[in-house]
Amino acid sequence: MFTIPFSDITFYEYAISYKNLNLLLVVIGLAILIHFLTIKRSEKRAIKFSNYEILEKLIGKGAARERNLLPLILRLLILSMVIFAISDFTITFKGYKSDMDFVIAMDSSSSMLNPDVEPTRLDAAKQAALDLLEKLPEKTEMGILSFSGEAEMRCGLTRDKEILDRCIKNVTYGQKGGTAIGDAIILGSTELKEVEGKRGLILITDGKNNIGVSVNESLDFAMENNITIITVGIGTGGNETEFDIPEEYRSIEGTITITMEESYDQSTLNYLSNSTSGKFYEVRDRETLGSIYEEVVLEKRIITVKPTLYLLAVAALLLLIEWALGATKYKTLP
Repeated sequence: MFTIPFSDITFYEYAISYKNLNLLLVVIGLAILIHFLTIKRSEKRAIKFSNYEILEKLIGKGAARERNLLPLILRLLILSMVIFAISDFTITFKGYKSDMDFVIAMDSSSSMLNPDVEPTRLDAAKQAALDLLEKLPEKTEMGILSFSGEAEMRCGLTRDKEILDRCIKNVTYGQKGGTAIGDAIILGSTELKEVEGKRGLILITDGKNNIGVSVNESLDFAMENNITIITVGIGTGGNETEFDIPEEYRSIEGTITITMEESYDQSTLNYLSNSTSGKFYEVRDRETLGSIYEEVVLEKRIITVKPTLYLLAVAALLLLIEWALGATKYKTLP
């Protein structure tokens, strides 16, 4: 990623286009040839001053070389600017813009350690959030919360990408059992309610609301504060899945078994998103989750720059400098 003076856009690619720019090489070659032919002719005329070697010693060998080199460089730059200007020289920047501040709410219950979405559901959600963070424009604010049996605000709304990076990486499974979707919506909406403009809550879960505030109560609160809820159900499904605990989460004993009844409730997630003008998504791999983040938060932008006037202005300035030097310091001796 790179930046140019648009703090509300993050640019990830640029391209340069032109027409007949090969003309530049031909003209520069001719200019260099004519320049050195002119120098040769000047050397022959300089014989009138005893000989050219004595003249060179008089004004200094380095000075003579400088007298030849600097005007050549200026003339080549002038020609280059003019040719670039008439070649329809264009720079195209591709980037991302966002008009929404948002909070990502990640389910961190023990079932999110399931490796059916590699490396685990939780790690896939975290990595997709880190990928999104890289593309996020400077003016966009983002927050992170996690929830299992209770909701915890990991990082309030901020533009500081270093802080957000640490917050995302520090999200781990929740010690308290359950899936408090309602609590997560209340907490995320509270963080967003003072935001001016568009505000969104991206909720990622593989379970059902089974503890804490009810879904209807939390939905009312979100709607009162004009929060758009985007819901993501993560997991491949199946009748029953059993898996070992990953090494980094060994404080949980043994294995975990999830049944289909314990997976996310599609109808509830649909209800939450549809009621707030959001959208529900199903995710079975990390790549899909990453594209969902981009679709929800980012808008692709293309900016085309044609610096024709600037190129001509630089050419005119260099021409004035070359003329001034030719009339003073580099004036040809009679």
